[in-house]
Amino acid sequence: MISVDDALNLLSSEAPNWETEIVSLEHAVGRYLSNDLTAPFNHPSFSVSVMDGYACKKADNDLKLTVVGESRAGKPFQPRLEKGQSVRIFTGAVLPEGADFIEIQEHAERDVDTVWFKELSENRNYIRPTGGDFEKGQMLLKRGHQISPADILTLASCNHPNIAVKKHPCVAILRAGDELRRVGSTLDHPGLIIDANGPGIMALLKSWGFAAIDLGIATDDLKDIRSRIKNCKADIIIPIGGASVGDYDLMKPAFVAEGFETAFEKISVKPGKPTWLARRGKQRVLGLPGNPTSAWVCAHLFLKPLLGFKHAKRHYPLAVGLPANGNREAYIRGQFTADGCIQPLAVQDSGIVTPLSATELFIRRKVKAPSVQAKEIVECILPDVHHFDFK
Repeated sequence: MISVDDALNLLSSEAPNWETEIVSLEHAVGRYLSNDLTAPFNHPSFSVSVMDGYACKKADNDLKLTVVGESRAGKPFQPRLEKGQSVRIFTGAVLPEGADFIEIQEHAERDVDTVWFKELSENRNYIRPTGGDFEKGQMLLKRGHQISPADILTLASCNHPNIAVKKHPCVAILRAGDELRRVGSTLDHPGLIIDANGPGIMALLKSWGFAAIDLGIATDDLKDIRSRIKNCKADIIIPIGGASVGDYDLMKPAFVAEGFETAFEKISVKPGKPTWLARRGKQRVLGLPGNPTSAWVCAHLFLKPLLGFKHAKRHYPLAVGLPANGNREAYIRGQFTADGCIQPLAVQDSGIVTPLSATELFIRRKVKAPSVQAKEIVECILPDVHHFDFK
């Protein structure tokens, strides 16, 4: 049985160095940048009005001004604005050369080509300056960043139709158990259960930006399991369950029979001791426990580094004390309190799934860690925060 730190180090070293590929902007959401993204130009590239009104010189805005033209989005006023002049301007329009102030139209009185202001804006001039959003050469997004829908606005503003991202590995998921049935099935006799791990882990991978092949649910039969992995070309295979020491726990024997070499068989962790690793050529197998909560926690702890991620480790004060830990490193599901402390969830049973929706962090308790009191600082992992570990 391997320690958590040794397992994490090995898994990180086993992670393939995923290549770069180019994808169109419309397919970039959820992908991970291969390169730092810096601004190729100023944005906006010219000073623009943020309101409808009149462009003028600040020194003239208490005078009656001659309206000499208009500037609207896409059609700027070309001549230079001179003393005593004003230009009718609309939201998004280029600020005329020579103007340094915009007075909003609500303050304006106009008679044909003359405008004056019945009220003056003292604290704001309603101009968005050149480079007010970002300046040329400014760092916008770092490599390894997962592209969000909001980031698409930034990438589009940079006029990037194509984006360099990390190539997706091919991931496959396999479950085994005579008792398992797919979601939507009728459980027509006692002992049958619905497979929650398959949909759950697939959804987790999707949230990380990866698609997964479903190898299905095998029976507790060595030939059936072998037939599902025999010709599988996935970079990473994730068998779930069937890895304990019972007569029908056949996952590991099936992979060994197909030429996979076991790297470790257990991890000294709670939950998730049955987590295991095997390899065949460039293929890697990370076996997860069958209990849904154990599979979920171990996917965050051990699948992430195998995919190339780094954990987000933070330190927070406890809302309540914790007892001394035992012989296995423990990860306690918890959430934040209103005052910024962390509270362990009341239910920590590895077979109970409902607390996972409330889980915001994992509290790390090392082997033989002593008891800690409320307000003491402890190490945590944030499951929903991560970044690519570039080699």
